Amino acid sequence: MSTTDIVKKFEVAGFTRTQAELQVKTMVDMKQGLMTQKDGELLNGNVNLLNIKMDLVEKSLNARMDGLDIKIDLVEKSLNAKIDLVPLKTTIYIAGLLATIWVLTNYEPIFRKWLSTSHY
Repeated sequence: MSTTDIVKKFEVAGFTRTQAELQVKTMVDMKQGLMTQKDGELLNGNVNLLNIKMDLVEKSLNARMDGLDIKIDLVEKSLNAKIDLVPLKTTIYIAGLLATIWVLTNYEPIFRKWLSTSHY
């Protein structure tokens, strides 16, 4: 049934031409605003796709966060290992200084003689 037929039926029912056209326009607008079953299925499909995409984004973010956690753990272990080596390095450095001082104090005459002679 066309809109002109519907307007004529409203006129028969006692509406003026303007009232009938306005009523038909309102009905057409309402019908266009209503969701059909196909529209509902399409919307439901779009919602499902969005849910799938959100799940993928969440999994991707979780994987990246797990990767960051692993990197942070590796950096932390590396820093701990370096901190653990500091006393050893300090001990080696102090032992080297003490050995140098001992050699210089015990063999000072030999070094003095060696420094005083010309090596050029």
